[in-house]
Amino acid sequence: MPDTRIANTSWKEERVALRTLREQVFINEQKVSKDLEWDGLDEEAQHFIAYQDGAPVGCARLLKGNKIGRMAVIKSYRGQGIGRKILDHIKRFANQKRTTLLTLSAQCHAYSFYRQSGFDACSSPYEDADIPHIDMECR
Repeated sequence: MPDTRIANTSWKEERVALRTLREQVFINEQKVSKDLEWDGLDEEAQHFIAYQDGAPVGCARLLKGNKIGRMAVIKSYRGQGIGRKILDHIKRFANQKRTTLLTLSAQCHAYSFYRQSGFDACSSPYEDADIPHIDMECR
């Protein structure tokens, strides 16, 4: 069984790995423009990175202490519970910081994943980067 570990990190510490993961998932796979992906908010965000057997395979960031974003898992590693582990780690991190509400903008195809992880829809679907999204929150 593979060893999966989630670590708290910063853009300064793990910029290369975080950039590589997000380029692979968002820019190459989902065709999100580089201008939209690199929004200038990474320096101020808390980042999380998932390692499987020592290799980076997933990531997410937390903005302003409660907005989860840029959550990505490399395609060949999906379906192994890595995304759930990242979310659970972020929830524990937020709880330690006494954060009572987490929000995110979910791609609609991932709605049930976030729903099963305790998030509820709080908006109507909308387009972001030509991909249908819906806002969700977890108290």
